[in-house]
Amino acid sequence: MSHARKASATYRSAAACVFGAMRLFRWRINTTGTQHLPATGGFVIAANHQSAIDAFILGHHSYRSRNQPVYILVKKSLFALPLIGQVMRRSGNIAVDRSAGANAYAKARQVLRDGGIILVFPEQTISPSLDLLSFKAGAVRLAREANVPLIPAASFGSHRFQTLGRLPRPIWRLAVEVGYGPALAITNDRENRTVLANLFAAVDTLYDTVIERYPGGLPHGAWWVPARYGGSAMEHDKAVAWREEVLRHVKSGAKRSLKFRRNR
Repeated sequence: MSHARKASATYRSAAACVFGAMRLFRWRINTTGTQHLPATGGFVIAANHQSAIDAFILGHHSYRSRNQPVYILVKKSLFALPLIGQVMRRSGNIAVDRSAGANAYAKARQVLRDGGIILVFPEQTISPSLDLLSFKAGAVRLAREANVPLIPAASFGSHRFQTLGRLPRPIWRLAVEVGYGPALAITNDRENRTVLANLFAAVDTLYDTVIERYPGGLPHGAWWVPARYGGSAMEHDKAVAWREEVLRHVKSGAKRSLKFRRNR
């Protein structure tokens, strides 16, 4: 029997603020593939990551249709931030200590088994190239251990409002494209390699789809367009090197986050 948690007062307030701002600025959010999202029971959404508001962009349909919160796994350091950290914690999101994540995964599994929804960003960070970085296996592991569907998803457009190295900037009638794909088959392979490869391929295909249908096309040289589509976003090999530098920084035990420099 499902005993999924309802959204906390903090979650509802945060969602009302974000969705209210979207309506105020007449954002055009086009979503396809919602038939792949289960109407009941827990499931994992695995998606690309472009903006601090992706949890609301990718969780919007489930929140509205099921009246349930969509929880995310958040690196522990963000919980220490003034105000934002308190909102994340009181909204029910789950803190992840990258050096010891077992407790976070146990909490996430319980949410899923109780009929809740977990959103995972397998890249673990926002990609400066705006193209997918390699995936970690956390989403696959959660879906397998909780025995719930794993739904691939992709979005494009929210980064024009805010992304890595850029502060929030109100945009009138901002277009955001969102797509969901069919649930992936989960095998009993504890290495998760095959499912992880299938997940990456599914999200990558969805990502190309939402980019290619983006309203108004993609301006040549625009900062918010991936280089392979003619934009001026960071070249992908440089983004990969930057992510590796971040991971080395985290593994070193450094207390302060590595500051992103856009002119790399």
